[in-house]
Amino acid sequence: MKISKKAAVVLTLGSLLTLGACQSTGGGSASSGPEDMVVARMAEGDVAAICSGGRDAISAASKAATTALAKAGKISGDFSAIGQAAGTAFYKAKCG
Repeated sequence: MKISKKAAVVLTLGSLLTLGACQSTGGGSASSGPEDMVVARMAEGDVAAICSGGRDAISAASKAATTALAKAGKISGDFSAIGQAAGTAFYKAKCG
């Protein structure tokens, strides 16, 4: 399953908008379900590099983790929403 360039842009922009909204409003509670799986997958990488890379690196890591888990059949649903929530949760848990 290949993600189109347009879908990748939408996912990245959505992640950035969600991350910004959560930062400005104090954001909701901790994620559960597939978001947790994506955050865990992201944390398997170089957390310091992801955090120091800012929003772009967090979005890229979230997209990669979401895509890998979806391809493996481990998560299902609205992948864009899952990736956005996971990016925000990762930032709060690991970078904040």
